[in-house]
Amino acid sequence: MSLLIARLEYYKLIRHPLTIIFIALAVGLLWLFFYRLLVDYLTLMQNALLQGSRHASLSLEVIKPFFSWSIIVLCFVLPLLTTYAFSTEVSQKTFYLWATHQVTALELVLGKFLCLLGITLLILITMLFMLGLLQYEVALDWGMIMGGCFATFGISAALISFGLFISSLLSIPLLAMGVTLVCNILWLLIEWLTPLNHAAFHTQDLSLLGHSFHLLHGHFQTQDIAFYILFSLFWLTLCVRSIRHKMRQMPL
Repeated sequence: MSLLIARLEYYKLIRHPLTIIFIALAVGLLWLFFYRLLVDYLTLMQNALLQGSRHASLSLEVIKPFFSWSIIVLCFVLPLLTTYAFSTEVSQKTFYLWATHQVTALELVLGKFLCLLGITLLILITMLFMLGLLQYEVALDWGMIMGGCFATFGISAALISFGLFISSLLSIPLLAMGVTLVCNILWLLIEWLTPLNHAAFHTQDLSLLGHSFHLLHGHFQTQDIAFYILFSLFWLTLCVRSIRHKMRQMPL
């Protein structure tokens, strides 16, 4: 049932003009960042050749920053999609249709979660196509590329799960979008913004970016992958409880 809901949600999203605009804007920004990083890298290479110094690393100057920028872009784009999941449905009274069908809250939340993960996966495939174009000219560090993909996908899954929870709580779309966006930035930068002493409270353990450091360098560590999985499961569980409560309040 969750896969069926995911497919229905996917068809509904891709037919919405705003969704197409948001995805096109995200992909366009990624192409722009990719082009800019390549231009800067070529400038560094030219300077290195003229000065007789060491060549700049393609992995560190292009691949790693490219995935870092992609995380920032998705941080701003995903709240627009997660808000549509529940807040918009509640405000438009279409959530009643789910509540009156034989669909459980778990199936509904997982379906919407898988739908948004699929859209994120499409963006990642586009990014891999961009990077794959370089394979004809230089040897790429595919270990770092795969690590960047895992980091981007893990952070996206975490932000989607949190966004769905906020969307299940707030029935005003603009408010849900604003709260999700602000909280996304806090989750990414929590280790820089917290006033607490790092020695007493390791805020890096809660930072989505902090757990992407090793992955962006091509090193897969179990604790980083486990963090993204547990983070997503936590907010999805709260979202299921919230949606179950809303369904029970709906008149039959």
